Amino acid sequence: MKRLLLAALLLLPVFAFADGVKLDKAQETAQRFLGAGATKAGGNMLQLVWRGEKPGETPMAQPAFYVFNIEGGGFVIVAGDDAVNPILAYSYENSFRSEGMPDNLAAWMDGLRETILGVRAQGMKPSPATAARWQNPAATASGPARGSITLATANWGQDGIFGAKCPGVDTEQSVTGCVAAATAIIMRYHKHPEKGSGVLPSYTYATAKGTSRTQPGHALGATYDWDNMPLTYTGAESSAQKDAVANLLFDIAVMVHARFNSAANGGTNALTSDARAGLVNYMGYDPGIQRIARGATALTPWFSQIQAEIDAGRPLIYEAQDPGGASHVFVVDGYDASNNIRINWGWTGMANGFYSVDNLVPSGVPRNYSQNHVIYIGLKPNTDTNPALIYSRFNAYNRSSAPGATFNTRAFDVTALNGAFTGYYAVGRFDKDGEFKEIVSEPQALNNIQPGAKSTIEATVTVPDLIYPDDMIRPVYSADAKTWKRMYFDAAAGGTEAILLGGIEILTDRTDFEYDAASGKIVVTTLPGVAWKLRTGGGTDKSAAVSADNGVLTIYTSALDAGRYVLTLTVGDYTKTLAFTL
Repeated sequence: MKRLLLAALLLLPVFAFADGVKLDKAQETAQRFLGAGATKAGGNMLQLVWRGEKPGETPMAQPAFYVFNIEGGGFVIVAGDDAVNPILAYSYENSFRSEGMPDNLAAWMDGLRETILGVRAQGMKPSPATAARWQNPAATASGPARGSITLATANWGQDGIFGAKCPGVDTEQSVTGCVAAATAIIMRYHKHPEKGSGVLPSYTYATAKGTSRTQPGHALGATYDWDNMPLTYTGAESSAQKDAVANLLFDIAVMVHARFNSAANGGTNALTSDARAGLVNYMGYDPGIQRIARGATALTPWFSQIQAEIDAGRPLIYEAQDPGGASHVFVVDGYDASNNIRINWGWTGMANGFYSVDNLVPSGVPRNYSQNHVIYIGLKPNTDTNPALIYSRFNAYNRSSAPGATFNTRAFDVTALNGAFTGYYAVGRFDKDGEFKEIVSEPQALNNIQPGAKSTIEATVTVPDLIYPDDMIRPVYSADAKTWKRMYFDAAAGGTEAILLGGIEILTDRTDFEYDAASGKIVVTTLPGVAWKLRTGGGTDKSAAVSADNGVLTIYTSALDAGRYVLTLTVGDYTKTLAFTL
């Protein structure tokens, strides 16, 4: 992948005109922010290094943001409009350069600039929360003593030493690409495997200049000399150290089917799904690597998933894509107490730092890149040597969510991992967090399924009496028909991994409303665990008039004044409202 348009936007709901931030205010804001975080010696002298202008452009009088480098190391990016939260990104170690910026960082900043200028063009005013942050930017500071955590990942890149084994293409030296760089950084962190296994296939592609080129495949098996691959290369390393990292990067680039080109000619257009499949099939990584798309997920649950991976000692791969499909990947290796993620851009440490993923964009702003964010989690060596099953696609036919209804499913390209598999297959129900709840099909006995021998398995699903709107179904397997495990998924095939079992109709169909005039009670029967809120037509909270017991809500109308009321029921991303008038 060669390009990303990703806005790290710190934008909050807007109520009404904003002011552009002048240089002196931006510099003062940066200084006040640094005053409460982990600071450098020497008074935190700041140098303005960039105002977002592209090559050949004249700097704007009131830019979308200001980038300051800190004397002695580090940088702070301050918003150029007070409708936006003040601190957009920072580092206490790495500096920021606008020249030679990697594609992923350049596109991040492009998206940031475009969105802030869009906010300004619409004359939006800061929310009270945003205004408070401008009054006290230090409140969001988060140095090492204030709850940040960073895993030690490699400051590697895509060219020079790292791309030394990549081929010359159209008379220019090619690069490894961002997917290969991010994958290599993950592998160096785990120092796994000792060596790859299998044969990487050849592939043919058209270069950026239209030349047809075939990249030969090659056998893996050479030992990866992890201890001879320092986290940071200065150019003074031994030949053995340089060769060690170059050989690793080249293996990974071929593994992900990199379309070798120079950086100026667009990079490699590799796919993260190929990296996921390659790590499992050739590099001995856990087949349970998960691809999770953010979609409309709010900041807190999204950040919590990232935080859980870092807390478990696992850096993750982050991917973002613009509406046109162009994308880029990088490594996330930390977070801070203000819900910023630490990004390793894969460009020898340049601009590595903490960036926001709080992309709450005001209505009317044309782009919201947060819904195109994807993370790959569970990137760890495979320690389970027991036979397992993997599939490439899962389909459902005439799906229904009615209790007791049945419909057919098929899992395609089912094959074994870690040796021949004998056991059972079924379809499992999972909740919104991916937790297994129950099997919803009859177990099928499987005997001696061999690795590489692919088959299609059919199963009939019976819809349980109790399901939730965001429940999913997917294949599961078991050695004894008692303990069920999620079947591994081959993302490289591009198929469907899981299917929605529920939907909004679950909340609608399984909610009943009854009024007992004699007692003056309204009884609403719905799904257990549903979140609820009772408000007046004007928005005043009247939830104290409601008691809840395992999905049965009793509204005591004697505690309410005459007027219109709205009861809101929420499960995950699904909401149903019930209105009544007293």
